[in-house]
Amino acid sequence: MGRDYLNRQRMVRILIIAGAVAAGVLIQQIFFNPSTDEQLEKTASMLNKKCPVMIDKETRLENAAVLPGRVFQYNFTLVNMVVDSINIKAFDENMKPLVLKSVKTNPRYKAYMKREVTISYAYSDKNGKYISVISVTPDMYKGK
Repeated sequence: MGRDYLNRQRMVRILIIAGAVAAGVLIQQIFFNPSTDEQLEKTASMLNKKCPVMIDKETRLENAAVLPGRVFQYNFTLVNMVVDSINIKAFDENMKPLVLKSVKTNPRYKAYMKREVTISYAYSDKNGKYISVISVTPDMYKGK
């Protein structure tokens, strides 16, 4: 009976320690690690302070926005184009693989991928008219 009693005490201590460690991790997650939405909002706010910014001679980043459902959207203007002169289907077909490759290979997207964020690129013409939105979902960058 003495050995069983010691084994139970050991098990109780292990469970108490495991519970304390789990509680510590939970407290750290709640109080010290901002939520995904908070992180996205901070990122958009910091980026928007630098906008608008020319990315290349054709593309200007206007701003970034956080949309419902863990979506981080970059809003671009194609400064030398008008929507009526663009074949939108061809634009999408050409841009989708480029955007997907960028998301998969650019280190700046690792934090988004870790938190399973959808990354969207929204394009407008030089007059502010909508052209297209290209989104990369977690299933796409994880290869599912």
